[in-house]
Amino acid sequence: FSESNTNNGFSVSTARDVRFLGCHAAVNGAAGFAVSGGESVLVADSIALQNATHGMSVTGGRGVGFIGNVSTNNGSSNTNTYDGIRIESGTSGVRAIGNRCGNFIDSFVSYQAYGIRVNASTDYITVIGNDLSGNLSGGLNSSSTGTNNVTLDYGSVQVHSGGSFTFPASLLPPSGTAVAPSYALSSEQSLGLY
Repeated sequence: FSESNTNNGFSVSTARDVRFLGCHAAVNGAAGFAVSGGESVLVADSIALQNATHGMSVTGGRGVGFIGNVSTNNGSSNTNTYDGIRIESGTSGVRAIGNRCGNFIDSFVSYQAYGIRVNASTDYITVIGNDLSGNLSGGLNSSSTGTNNVTLDYGSVQVHSGGSFTFPASLLPPSGTAVAPSYALSSEQSLGLY
């Protein structure tokens, strides 16, 4: 539980095999969860609410995963500037899977620009199965120039290593159906989708 701190709610700068499970980061002076370094960092089943900047941010590290979280009404220090999950330039190996990122907890306070924003100079980024509705500027904003990214959004899979394909409608669940991704640690202790 991290609330009303003057800086980030939870912060990782150099560590290995860090797990934030079922944590609450609200009304902090910067991001709710901030990863600037380390290896194999997981934030799962947690909430980031009304933090001054991003709900969750990655500026460094490897094997970072945001799985099944809620990131809502963040960016209170400057409306339409900060995001639910922000993946900054220079990062790689980040997974955002099954999160709900939007302005929905408090309908009178809408700050978040995008549900998830992926900046340029990122690679090996996976964004799958997220509910990104209710943000001020849009759901997903990706300017990544990486060639090894995978994004699944409303039935379209984009594999940035040379093309994209679309799932046949017969293979997709009906609109509005919740899809729960399965995830686990690989033998290298990196978070993977299975």
